[in-house]
Amino acid sequence: MAGGVKHDFHRTIAMFADTGVNLIVDHVIHDAFTREDWQKSLSGYPVMSVGVFCPLDELERREKERGDRRIGQAKEQLEFVHKEEVYDLKVDTFRDGLEGCVEKILQQMQAELE
Repeated sequence: MAGGVKHDFHRTIAMFADTGVNLIVDHVIHDAFTREDWQKSLSGYPVMSVGVFCPLDELERREKERGDRRIGQAKEQLEFVHKEEVYDLKVDTFRDGLEGCVEKILQQMQAELE
């Protein structure tokens, strides 16, 4: 699936932005194609990139608890995710919890608007 769905996903984000719709996109940049296509598709758009971190043992616990994840997927993704990304903000869902992460994101958004 070198182009296909991934290609369409990034173009759809740009399409919504072109119509004035502000989006929050939960997206894992998990390989070189995805990174390159994301950057190419959204170059020139205001994007706030948030790196979401969590210790591997907690990711594996959450994977099992959810029951809808392929076991081992989190560990596989960590081999690529965060390796070359530059983030506007980093949050840690284990250390900061949901509320703490949301507060940090909102503060960063407000700072970028000022």
